[in-house]
Amino acid sequence: MVSFSESNRLKNFIEALDPDPEKAGERLIVLREKLAKLAVWRGCAESAIDEIVDITIDRIMAKSSGGVEIENLNAYASQVLRFVVLEHGRKNKEDAAGDDLPEIAVQPVFETGDQPEVRLGCLQKCLFTDVTNENDRRLILEYYQLSDGEKLSENRRQLARRLGVTTLNLKVKACRIRDRLERCIGRCVEVEGKRPV
Repeated sequence: MVSFSESNRLKNFIEALDPDPEKAGERLIVLREKLAKLAVWRGCAESAIDEIVDITIDRIMAKSSGGVEIENLNAYASQVLRFVVLEHGRKNKEDAAGDDLPEIAVQPVFETGDQPEVRLGCLQKCLFTDVTNENDRRLILEYYQLSDGEKLSENRRQLARRLGVTTLNLKVKACRIRDRLERCIGRCVEVEGKRPV
């Protein structure tokens, strides 16, 4: 629900755009379109553009309702949008260091029947071959290991601190190791699946 102060702020902002409400509405639509194009140009995801434009317009309205006169609305709006995009990018970067690695788009299908032990055996083979060195092996095992009663994300933050890297950097390293292991496991399962049982 829109509060009285917010509706007043919107009304004042529209009046500042143009005394004629119809022309002010048109100017607001044009401003939104310009901000959306600028957000795209700055590399924003399409799903985030509306939110970024709304936040930008809210901040411009707050500034203009505070009695500050904005001489060049387009220039000011583009500066505000730039800061909103930076904030949004920072927030997304922090969110990206979450608990889960991105899912593999298509899970490979192997002719192993109901033999999960084949895949497990292949995982063990791949872990102790030249696909992973000792440091990679330790990193990937600790990355997926849960300590007693400890949350996974806290475990990973501690691992990142111990290795002297950021959680995002740790996540990228783990993702690369996992990709190498998945390729190795895929080749191994393909060979093992063709062997007579």
